[in-house]
Amino acid sequence: MIFDWIINFVFGVANLLLAPITTIGWAFSLAVASPLGSILAVIYYVLPISQLSPIIMCVVTIFIFRAVISLIKTIWQLLPVV
Repeated sequence: MIFDWIINFVFGVANLLLAPITTIGWAFSLAVASPLGSILAVIYYVLPISQLSPIIMCVVTIFIFRAVISLIKTIWQLLPVV
């Protein structure tokens, strides 16, 4: 279900961006996503997600923090300082 929502969101954004172009038609079958769903089901069955989720969240948080700091530093360098 979450994977379906993510795919629908991505294609919704793509449709909004490509709305002026009327010759492109999007067709997406969820039959393509079923092997990926099976792979994710095996991964979730094998890995202890409850023990790994804090580690994953820490890594994601560190990457987001670094990206925000880099963005702030870039904006600071672009500003004309007297």
